[in-house]
Amino acid sequence: MKLFGILFSFIIMLQGCATTLALHPQPSNDQKIIYLKGVSSLVSKKNNTVIVSTSESTHMSNIRPKFIIGVCNDTKEPFNFSIEDNITATVNGEAWKVYTYEELVEEVRRAQSAALIGAALFGMGRSMQASQAGYQYQSGSFNTSYYNTSGYSGYGYGSYSGYTYNPAAAAQAQAEANAITRDEINYITESTNQTLNYMGQNILQKNTVFPGMLYGGYVLICFTKIPKDINDIHICVTLLSEEHEFIYSESKWKK
Repeated sequence: MKLFGILFSFIIMLQGCATTLALHPQPSNDQKIIYLKGVSSLVSKKNNTVIVSTSESTHMSNIRPKFIIGVCNDTKEPFNFSIEDNITATVNGEAWKVYTYEELVEEVRRAQSAALIGAALFGMGRSMQASQAGYQYQSGSFNTSYYNTSGYSGYGYGSYSGYTYNPAAAAQAQAEANAITRDEINYITESTNQTLNYMGQNILQKNTVFPGMLYGGYVLICFTKIPKDINDIHICVTLLSEEHEFIYSESKWKK
């Protein structure tokens, strides 16, 4: 069942070797850095306040960079805030994909479908094997003495082999195979529900931010390239035509 757990990791991973990358905030003159338990956050305050942080200071190259973006409405009017309408990213000057909540949900659903198909195929294989479990091969040898009316007559020996069918053994094997398949399907379903529940509570979704209200969540951008030197990551948050740009340098982590 652990095979299917890979498909439901919230941060989708790629095959191959991974490199540890470090993210370093680069504050502009009108920004400041604050820290929470050693993790830095960039704060930009204009008519509204925007805070951008990384969930960790390092990440693996086969994991999409994850940022925490929060906004505080310092005006007197509410505004809508969403990934698709208010957040963009560039890497080394090139527009980079920022995933919406709906796109991430669709990824999980596709992974669930693939895992269920895999479970069904494995189940069919187990069922075919179980159907053969009732056939039991037996072999051996025998010897005997035989007699006639005059007394002892001679000695004989031989061997035998063949298959017998045990319906009880076949039924037990089939029940065990079906139970494994049911457990795998239940595991896939439970893993999917847990992942979607986590995403619903943590991924940034479209939300109306009222005056004085703070709202934020996780934002994932596309996999970045493993840098030979440094990747230049820019995250732009636009609120009512007011732009807040945040810069991070990404490089190979050095111990």
